[in-house]
Amino acid sequence: MNATALTPDQEKILPTPLLNGRLGGGALIFVFMGAWISAAGAALSLPQSRSPRLAHAIDDASPITAPHEYAVDKNFANQPTGSFAQSIAALSGDSAAARLQEIARLIQTGQLAEAQAGFVQLQSKPLNIAQRREMQFRQAQLAYALGQYAHAIEWLRRIHPSANSATTSAINANLHPPAASGMQILRLLADAQQALGRRSDALLTLLRLDALLAPTERLAHQRRILALLNSLDSLSRSLLREKLLRENTVMATLNGWLTLSDIARLATPQQRRHALRQWRAHYPDHPATTALLLASEPLSRRQHIAMLLPITSPFGKSAQAFYDGFLAARERDLSAAQPTVSLMDIGEAPALAPLYARTAVQGGADFIVGPLGRKAVNALLSGARPRLPTLVLGNIPAHHSAPNLYGISLSPEPEARQAADRAFADGHRKASVFHSDSEWGQRVATAFAQRWEVLGGVVVDQRSFPRRISDYSQIIQELLGLKDSLAREQNLAAQLQLELEFTPRRRDDLDFLFLAAQAEQARLVAPQLRFFQAHDLPLYATSHVYSGTPNPATDADLNGVLFGDMDWMIEAAAWSQPTRSAPAERAASQYYHTGLDRLYALGLESYRLIPLLPTLREQPWRRYLGNAVHVSVQADGNAVRHLAWARFERGLPVPVAPISNPVGAPQQ
Repeated sequence: MNATALTPDQEKILPTPLLNGRLGGGALIFVFMGAWISAAGAALSLPQSRSPRLAHAIDDASPITAPHEYAVDKNFANQPTGSFAQSIAALSGDSAAARLQEIARLIQTGQLAEAQAGFVQLQSKPLNIAQRREMQFRQAQLAYALGQYAHAIEWLRRIHPSANSATTSAINANLHPPAASGMQILRLLADAQQALGRRSDALLTLLRLDALLAPTERLAHQRRILALLNSLDSLSRSLLREKLLRENTVMATLNGWLTLSDIARLATPQQRRHALRQWRAHYPDHPATTALLLASEPLSRRQHIAMLLPITSPFGKSAQAFYDGFLAARERDLSAAQPTVSLMDIGEAPALAPLYARTAVQGGADFIVGPLGRKAVNALLSGARPRLPTLVLGNIPAHHSAPNLYGISLSPEPEARQAADRAFADGHRKASVFHSDSEWGQRVATAFAQRWEVLGGVVVDQRSFPRRISDYSQIIQELLGLKDSLAREQNLAAQLQLELEFTPRRRDDLDFLFLAAQAEQARLVAPQLRFFQAHDLPLYATSHVYSGTPNPATDADLNGVLFGDMDWMIEAAAWSQPTRSAPAERAASQYYHTGLDRLYALGLESYRLIPLLPTLREQPWRRYLGNAVHVSVQADGNAVRHLAWARFERGLPVPVAPISNPVGAPQQ
């Protein structure tokens, strides 16, 4: 039975069948009891006053289902009438302790209406302090069982007003046998918080509970902690750390857990074991057990990989760079299970992609990589679903998702969304979007704005600029409100009939600017923004502002611009300095320090990702940390590239801390 949650003002102890508009066995007794409660001014209504707090910003809209230790049979209303009558009889004894024990049994067995009747019976009995607290705990259990999680938390606060933040010892100090223990309270509190989607609160409660558990219970409990942490994205984890710092929470243990969850995200057992050794050195006294990370998953090895690429087409250079990176990774694969790799050039006929895929099947391939390009990918997905596991070089729309279909790309929209995450984590809330008037620029701006508003930010203004001009002064002055400022000055001077000394001021309702532009455009726009008084506004962008070729003289105009890119590209930029040198293997590549190096790196890591794709898809929180790029795979099969961050200084990209870095964590 699904009871409808009522507001605190409405929710008196009414018979559950009546709350659902149903009259089950014993309902007439309930009607009589309800009238008696009303006449006597019953004191057992669910907590009044406070409404539940809104979920924290780090908690997303869809809550995780909490483990129901207090599972109930919600079809209890259909039980035989005799069972109900027996429960009422059992509750009619003289001992308040016996009644509380019977109420606990009824809740545990799912007889919620009978449990509510038990609370009514307690009205006629005096309760000591311990019994009243136990009654409040049982009310919390009942509210939880009915799905009224906010009410459950309110009842727990009645036992201890600061149940959300008090230490377990403080909770236990207010409880006496046979009342619920602090462990029971914390367990129920965490379940209710998690069911409401209040993940940060649930996490802190679970950490307090962890110290009280017996060794035999801790592994399962710590797996729950880890799963909760792994359900948070990078932005949520960053905001959680900020919240903990603001509340002066002891950070050592919490940072250890956060770092441990980062290790759990690593894709291979070898990576996890190496990182775990370093973790233990940093956190020698941490309560977490290493057993959490020692399980390994089987790799999905392939024997014959067919690559569908448009080598002889306008995309030929990009396709060749990807192919060369893929083969380079195969050559460096020292395992005995190197697959055969065959290339099929689909040329300038993207519509033939399905035909080439069928040919690959006939040729004995057991995995397909490609095609590359939006038209070819759409052609492949629009036909019959691929018979073989396939990694397309593009994004898979939701309606084409399939268990054996994966997608990876350099699409700009995910980068724009991560730029929004970065700006929000950096504390900004009011954005202005400035983008190229091309179709590409509009896509990037839209992706950023949509993500920004989901996060709770405000897009104060959004403007486009033409691609083929070099003077953006008029558009920038409108964007920054300088024209409005100048108009006010002219109006005032006319009214006063005086010549005024006046410097136009830009609008003050912006925290930062997001720029959607290619490198050449960005070099023109950025200095003009600074000239028109935007020098103190942070400027965020995607990887497209960096050409891939280190050029301090040309890119000095981009100084101060913060952008996300592959680790591969940012690392290569650092090697361009006189005091640094690239490994010979990198320096010898024809793609080194070119824009095509991104596609070469994508090919390199795609080869290494193929055996891991099924595991990564089953565990979307886990990450593959490659030399070139960090990747996770969503449930729909689309791979997510997790960007590194850099800021232009003296014309070169300089790495900055990622938003997922633990605040105050040991630096390696």
